[in-house]
Amino acid sequence: MAIMSAFLCLLLILSFFSPGTSLSSNYYAKTCPNVESLVRRAVRDAATNDKKVPAALLRMHFHDCFIRGCDASVLLNSNGKNTAEKDGPPNVSLHGFYVIDNAKKVVESACPGIVSCADILAFAARDAVVLSGGPSWDVPKGRKDGRTSKASETIQLPAPTFNISQLQQSFAQRGLSLEDLVALSGGHTLGFSHCSSFKNRIHNFNSTTDIDPSIHPSFAATLRSVCPVKNAKNAGVAMDPSSTSFDNTYYKLIFQQKALFSSDNALLDSPKTKNLASKFASSKDEFTKAFVKSMIKMSSITGGQEVRKDCDKNEGERRKDRRSDRMFNQGFRDGRSYAQVAKSFGKENTKMNQNEEKKDWSSEKIYNDKEKAINSDGGEEDVGDHTSSKDNGNICKMEASSLNEEYL
Repeated sequence: MAIMSAFLCLLLILSFFSPGTSLSSNYYAKTCPNVESLVRRAVRDAATNDKKVPAALLRMHFHDCFIRGCDASVLLNSNGKNTAEKDGPPNVSLHGFYVIDNAKKVVESACPGIVSCADILAFAARDAVVLSGGPSWDVPKGRKDGRTSKASETIQLPAPTFNISQLQQSFAQRGLSLEDLVALSGGHTLGFSHCSSFKNRIHNFNSTTDIDPSIHPSFAATLRSVCPVKNAKNAGVAMDPSSTSFDNTYYKLIFQQKALFSSDNALLDSPKTKNLASKFASSKDEFTKAFVKSMIKMSSITGGQEVRKDCDKNEGERRKDRRSDRMFNQGFRDGRSYAQVAKSFGKENTKMNQNEEKKDWSSEKIYNDKEKAINSDGGEEDVGDHTSSKDNGNICKMEASSLNEEYL
């Protein structure tokens, strides 16, 4: 049953991705030739005012691609009874959405209805790396935006507490190799982490020791001084000393026993990942070449269906808004008072919301039915390591609340 459970989990995740979307370098050559320069300017302007923007955009792109493919579903807002990805436990600290919104407005002015939000996010992630001193690359184009975004699906994101087996499984389920895993982990060279993402290593590590013995003692002491047992909500540390520069410092820190996350240190637990990490620690050039290759591969996981006008709303939501506006304006043209229009509008809007909720309920029921099939072996969760006691590799049973903060 454990093998069947893992197989069903794999089918569930792969069903979200669509390998049929064809991407190309010249997709917008005739329809929106200046799109990349428009996005680059928006990212540069935002990064000039806020040094945290590049890391935020890179992480946002990663979190988008790992759920339903790179379909900009992470940008959609929650509505009605549906809680969207951006409000799921691992994504509550995502920020920088306004950068994508601003870029989309500029692009829409130049090329209305042509460029997807998913492509804009992929361009922005590349530009974020470049602005941080990292490599550039030609981003394949032609992604479509997804219509579905569910917080419940963010349990699929790799957590900072993952061991090497869990990391390997998570990446393999998306067609990504061990080299991709090690190269993409190098994105941790940028940004900031809250204490909640690594507190498992510096407090109550296990029944016999308070601190993870694989952490250098002086580094552990520094982390504990910033993150005591009862730390401030927003307390945390930079991912590495050069956290606004895209370099290979991350890999060097791993071998100095100064890796921040359990998942970072886990790269030493497999001969192949350890050798790759060592190669990247020794050569920034080797790292950047591998990172570019893996970013192109990850960003080519597609799964969308449309091109949104607004990145935070799918076309169904936009149609509902337009219908509401027409109804409201028609009421005044009919000569009714404001109170009469508002009352009528409220009743009709309630009816539309009920119809939307029925759709949401139907989609959620399909997802839950799949989850029941996956969990039908009756295995119980071990809250200690957040995996099923019958199948330690099955990330489908990961406790959502454990998937805190940053992975990439």
